Amino acid sequence: MFKKGSSFLICSASEVNPLFVFVLVRNLFPTKESQTTKMATDYVPNSDRVNNFFNQLETRKSLLTTITQLNKTLTDHFASLDNSLSSKSQTLDTQIEAFDAQIKKTLESFENRENAIPERESTAAARIEEQKDAAIADIEEAAAAAAENRNGGGERSLSVFLRTCCRRVDSKGLIRFLLAKRKESVVLRADIAAAVVEECVDVMSFVLDALEEFVEMKVEGKVGMADRRWAVGILIQAVLPVVDGGGVANSVRERAAGVVEKWKGAMSGGGESGGGVGAGEAAMFLQAVAGFGLKDKFEEDYLMKLVLEHATRRDMAKVALALGFGDKIKGL
Repeated sequence: MFKKGSSFLICSASEVNPLFVFVLVRNLFPTKESQTTKMATDYVPNSDRVNNFFNQLETRKSLLTTITQLNKTLTDHFASLDNSLSSKSQTLDTQIEAFDAQIKKTLESFENRENAIPERESTAAARIEEQKDAAIADIEEAAAAAAENRNGGGERSLSVFLRTCCRRVDSKGLIRFLLAKRKESVVLRADIAAAVVEECVDVMSFVLDALEEFVEMKVEGKVGMADRRWAVGILIQAVLPVVDGGGVANSVRERAAGVVEKWKGAMSGGGESGGGVGAGEAAMFLQAVAGFGLKDKFEEDYLMKLVLEHATRRDMAKVALALGFGDKIKGL
């Protein structure tokens, strides 16, 4: 019996459909599983909201990654600054210690020099007295030499005069003496070298003074240059082989370079060839280049050409060796 509307349906058991009964019972008494299925069907999520949610998560993830990288960069930067400051601090400490040591050393040097002043004063006074005695002796020896010359004196008076010129650094006086005593000067070559080396305060400047005067006169075209070239050649040949060119002061070497360059122009008329230059003057030129250490100031081909053009000169082989041309003149 079933109620339908306001009336009842009465049927027998054989007339009831089993499927109908099952559906009716399930609707009247729903199970938990069916309730869940119904809720899931009723609350289906919005896809746009889900996508927006995941986009926000991705944005925040990128932001977090950027902040992490920035933090690492800043940390590394500050660590590098700390190391740099530490290194510079250590360097400054080392420099301060070095400055302190240098200041201490300098103060000690000043103190030593100050303590040495009395001794240096006494030494200078003794040197002045010695020079005064030497000057008086020079005057007396010069007078004696003049007397010997008047009486036909010997080599001693010439040697004394040589040393006097060298002690006074009088290169012009020495050249005049060599020109006046040409015959005796040939004999006194060894004495000339000894006098210049032992008595001159600055040997190379002394020789350079004589050479510079000769070059100036040659450029001006004055007469009597053959005799003057011979006298200056005697001085150069006597002195420069005795002196090591490596010990020439830079200021003297630079001055000598200017003089020898001017000499080269006077010899060649401004050209590059050494043609027309006498063997004696060519040897003088090469000896001056070697003696003053000026080989690097001139072209090697020019110097070698002078050597080869005057290779028959007796002293040219020694000059070539002094210039470093030993391997190039083996066949000569």
